[in-house]
Amino acid sequence: MKKLLLILFITILLPQVAFASWWNPVTWNWPWGKQVKIEGQTQRPVYVTPTPKEMKRKENLIEKKILITLPVKNEEKKTPALIKPIMSVVKDPPELFISNISVDTETHSVRVSWETNILSESKVFLDGKTYFSKRGVETLHYIDIGDLESDLYHAGTITAITNGAWKNQNFNFTTKEEPPKFEPKVILNKESIKNDGSDRIKIKIKTIDSNGGVVPNKKIEIITSTGPEQEYKTRTLISDKNGNATYNTPTTKVVGAGCGASMSISIKIDGDYSYSKQIPIENTIKNTHSGGFLRGGTFACA
Repeated sequence: MKKLLLILFITILLPQVAFASWWNPVTWNWPWGKQVKIEGQTQRPVYVTPTPKEMKRKENLIEKKILITLPVKNEEKKTPALIKPIMSVVKDPPELFISNISVDTETHSVRVSWETNILSESKVFLDGKTYFSKRGVETLHYIDIGDLESDLYHAGTITAITNGAWKNQNFNFTTKEEPPKFEPKVILNKESIKNDGSDRIKIKIKTIDSNGGVVPNKKIEIITSTGPEQEYKTRTLISDKNGNATYNTPTTKVVGAGCGASMSISIKIDGDYSYSKQIPIENTIKNTHSGGFLRGGTFACA
């Protein structure tokens, strides 16, 4: 039993007594290291030099204090200025009209020309590609496009832009070579006929196309009429292998026709062409018409 009490005393009670503040000399307040002030006497204070560890600890405390007590600059909060959006002034779109489309079926190329009423930037969309005007920002514009597929129908769009406003204009053309148009020529050897029963007008007809090529074997119908009763005479011709046809009109001798009488000439060619002309009749029949004058015993219109 005594051994048990001795073990308890050594392991439990003895450490508490050894580390108690009233027993431990380390925790006692010793007079050195502190400023000693004696009343009634002026004495130079005595300091104990702190250890490097204590100095480091004080420096850390000072730094923390400075960090904590540093004054915070109170900056005024500036409200950002409102940025007003720049609104572009959209005016009326430019007026646009196409002035010419010139197709060259031999080189498979096209020139498209157009105009705008005000300065504008223009471009053309054709066959999935974009082409800009050769004139830039202008009122007169054009583009040249080559290497187009032949014998095809092409459709495009012209866009003119001014100040954000735009105008579109569609157009189309074909690179298929079209046959030339039938354009015959009619030539009269004189511009008037005498009313003497013997004078005639010689009509020459050339059946050709717009390229000057001969179109032979064309059916030609010529109708003439004279006099107050409009007596019609019809003649049918066929142009020869060179495209030529010739016809002499009937003579005319109309008594009492007076001034202002005329011969009517009408020509039709295969329903593809028509021609008409009024030929004045020179009145040489003597009468008392007030609109004429006597010359050599006969009457002539003035």
